[in-house]
Amino acid sequence: MARNRHSDDTVLKLLREIEPKLANGGDVRTARRAIGIGDAAYSNWRRQSGGVGSAKLSKFRDLERERENIRPERNVPLERHRPLRAD
Repeated sequence: MARNRHSDDTVLKLLREIEPKLANGGDVRTARRAIGIGDAAYSNWRRQSGGVGSAKLSKFRDLERERENIRPERNVPLERHRPLRAD
């Protein structure tokens, strides 16, 4: 079964669909099944986007991607780093 990646807007929409069901006394399991997501996906989405609007969530994800691209290489040979001289 192929994994389905949901966009940030879709995740927020699905979480908002679950909220009224839970507020009316429904349990999490039936609410998740009604929209077709698993327990792990629901837990991860709640943790990652709890209380955040779509604009902030998109900006946060963009910053995470940018941070991954900025990380320094760990296996840089020592010859590339020259010690500072005190002249």
